[in-house]
Amino acid sequence: DGAAQLAASLLELKPNLRVLDACAAPGGKLTHILELCSELDACVAVESEAARMNLIHDNLKRLGQEATCICADAGAVKKWWDGKLFDRILLDAPCSASGVIRRHPDIKLLRQPTDIEQLSEKQLSLLKALWPLLAPGGIFLYATCSIFPEENADVLRQFMAETKDASEKPL
Repeated sequence: DGAAQLAASLLELKPNLRVLDACAAPGGKLTHILELCSELDACVAVESEAARMNLIHDNLKRLGQEATCICADAGAVKKWWDGKLFDRILLDAPCSASGVIRRHPDIKLLRQPTDIEQLSEKQLSLLKALWPLLAPGGIFLYATCSIFPEENADVLRQFMAETKDASEKPL
């Protein structure tokens, strides 16, 4: 939807950047990144689920775009990272999806009260794992489709308190 498409413009893309889209499926934000700036040095998409990786491949093919696609846990950096820093990182973190209930009403039935705590722990873990991959002066965009502060402001507050070299840029 429209809000999801804001991510690419918030990354302030320009030619010759290395971009990472972590937790990239189904690939809508990835393809929009490539649409906005086709002259990137590299665009890497990481997705942990093979079936969801197929969605990324389908969207890239449909739109005639190319990206380096890696099926791996984004947080297990040593298993997939080539050691080259990224100028931009998009982490569309796994979340409760509470913000898209109108389109996916089954979320009300699928989520359990303990999910929010587990998801926020995973989100913080991903932020911590991916932060060292960002080049000095780069932009790291953290996004969820949750409306709960436990998955947004609270995660960011904890990350910022523990990460002294990070600074927040108001939108």
